Amino acid sequence: MKKCDLFNPESICIFTDSSFKKDKSMPGNTAIGSTAPAYCVYNGDYCIEQGFHILHNSTSQQGELYAMLLGVMAAYKYRAYPHIRLFSDNQNAVFSVREWIFKWAMETANGRSTLGPGGRINNQDYIMDIIYTIISNNIFLELYHVKGHVDIKSWESVKHSKELFERSNPFVGKVDDALIYQLAMGNNAVDEYSTVMLRSHINDEKYKIDGMTQAVTIGYTPFDMHNYITLVNKDGEHRSF
Repeated sequence: MKKCDLFNPESICIFTDSSFKKDKSMPGNTAIGSTAPAYCVYNGDYCIEQGFHILHNSTSQQGELYAMLLGVMAAYKYRAYPHIRLFSDNQNAVFSVREWIFKWAMETANGRSTLGPGGRINNQDYIMDIIYTIISNNIFLELYHVKGHVDIKSWESVKHSKELFERSNPFVGKVDDALIYQLAMGNNAVDEYSTVMLRSHINDEKYKIDGMTQAVTIGYTPFDMHNYITLVNKDGEHRSF
C-alpha cells in the first residue's frame, strides 16, 4: 500500500486523539481529570478542518472515544467523498468499534453479561454512541490503528510504526515508508493540537462538556450487525463474526 492509496483528492482522512490532565484534587490512584478530544481532517496533504471539546470529570480512555465520536461526526459532513478514513493511536478504541463489538453483541444476545446494564465492557456508552452514529447516518468508514508519538527523525521509530500499522490493520498488506511518514505527521499534528487546546482552554466554559454524562442515555440496544459490518469492514474476510 502506498501513500497515494489513502491520501488523495478523492479521500478524506480524519485523525483523532485526546490529551489528559489529572485532577489533582482526586485521590492519588484515581485516573479522573480533564481531556481535550480533538480531530483533524485531511484532504490529500492538507488539513481542511479541525475541532475539539473539553471534557471534565473524564478518564483518558473516555477522551479517546469521544475524539473518535467527533471524527465520525466530522465524517458525516464529507460523506460525498468516495473514501473516508479515520485514524487513532488508541488501539482499544479502534478495535472496540471495528472488531470486538461483534463478539460482544453476540455474547450479549446469548445471555452473557457483556453489554447493557451491569455489563463487563467499560465505557460501553461511549462505544455504542460511535456505533449508533455510524449506523443511523449510514456512514461508510475505514478505521485504522496507528502508532502514537512517532519520532519521524528516527528510523527505528518509523520502522516500529510501520510494523505496528501492518499488524493492527492486516488488510493493508505491506506499506511503503512515505505512507508511514504521512500517518506519523497526521497523528503527531492532532496530538499537538489536542495538547495545546487543553492547556489553553481547560477552564473555558465555551468548550466544556460534562464527561460524567452518559454519551448514550438509552443504554445498549441490539443493532443490525450485518448492516454495521458493511459500513466499517473494509475487508470482511479479516473481520467476520
